[in-house]
Amino acid sequence: MNLQTLCKKMNYSPEIRKILFETGYENSLKTFPGLPDFMTPHFQETYYPLIQSKWNLLPAIRRVCRITAENPEAQILAWHLHQAFLHTGNVHGLSSLTLPVSMFGDDAGIFFLMIAVSAIPMIEKTAHRLGLPSRFAKESATWIGGTIPAFAEAHNGLPGHDIRQTSWLKLTIDGELFRIGRLEFRPIPLPSYAPAIYRNKTGGIIALCPDRWTLNKEGFRVSHDSPHAVLQTTLNHCGGKITGTPISPFGHALIKKQLSLDDTLWTPVVSPWDTVLEIHIPGGGGMTPDKVRRSLMDAVELFRQHFHKEIPLFICASWILNPEWETRLPNSNIVSFQREGYLFPLEIGSGTDGLFFLFGREDGNPLSYPVRNSAQRAMQNVLREGGTLKSGGMFLSVADLKDFGTQVYRTRSSVISSK
Repeated sequence: MNLQTLCKKMNYSPEIRKILFETGYENSLKTFPGLPDFMTPHFQETYYPLIQSKWNLLPAIRRVCRITAENPEAQILAWHLHQAFLHTGNVHGLSSLTLPVSMFGDDAGIFFLMIAVSAIPMIEKTAHRLGLPSRFAKESATWIGGTIPAFAEAHNGLPGHDIRQTSWLKLTIDGELFRIGRLEFRPIPLPSYAPAIYRNKTGGIIALCPDRWTLNKEGFRVSHDSPHAVLQTTLNHCGGKITGTPISPFGHALIKKQLSLDDTLWTPVVSPWDTVLEIHIPGGGGMTPDKVRRSLMDAVELFRQHFHKEIPLFICASWILNPEWETRLPNSNIVSFQREGYLFPLEIGSGTDGLFFLFGREDGNPLSYPVRNSAQRAMQNVLREGGTLKSGGMFLSVADLKDFGTQVYRTRSSVISSK
């Protein structure tokens, strides 16, 4: 089918037509099988329940199936998006794809949701190929269910899935991301955003700023050319001493302090050839300390027994780790999670980190968004008071998992500052 014909039927702009072409539409057309099986009621009735959504969307899914079966343009669009997001990964520009409201009306977000659901049998094949436990694919499918509330927040309560999130599923299909209980884990070398982490012979841990971190007066990271920069850090190892700017486990650097460690007593927690597990936090709520602890322990065991890797460290970068939530949401699961790790600063970015995940959008004036819970209210309060929504980092040594629940880095650290 001519791409211009499809775009006319779907009411897509010339800009969208160009994006569809550049993301491999012609190749998708060559492999187009007719009505894709994932756009049929039988497929969706089999796989949709696995996402464990509280929304009963099967009636809406059946409506979308009926419309799709009657419109070749919808069939080809579904096939192309499936190919681009879940097979080729050629998705440049597709994040701007508008909802096909002209064809599906209030069910337009369901159309995108069904494409996300099409990933589930692909994830099952990955699990089988890797010899993973059957629960891996089932737990991975629940990520899709966790995207529906954010979509509804941004679309007046209408359920669906934001197409911008779909490419995340390819990491699981490719065997690069693993859902284990409440959390997702990505095995990687120590990332560049991590601090320098040392442990002494009695088990204590200290984090130091690496070379060339630029800090503001509060000890948070800013860009090198920021007008708020007051310090550029150095980390020196010479003459038996490791010297640098220490980081409080509460998530900020102590800019007025220099710390020297004896290298016969302090050694790096991670070697360059080690694999660490980067934590990703799917939506869906219910991130209780017990569920988090079980996920962490199960992840260590899976990588030890199945992939023959001893994991020394968990690391995470997320809007959830903004130290500001400590005072604004003190009784939340978010803060319970923070308190069990060693927080460290990430470079401040756009100043709107986390808006999309709580409100399903980041356009317009965030202070005008409807508020339905305490976390959304806290975000708006930060902005209302002239603050910045920033992300933070956190690490947790696997050796300290036995002490999970005791706030081990806050109770034992020799570098303590909550301010």
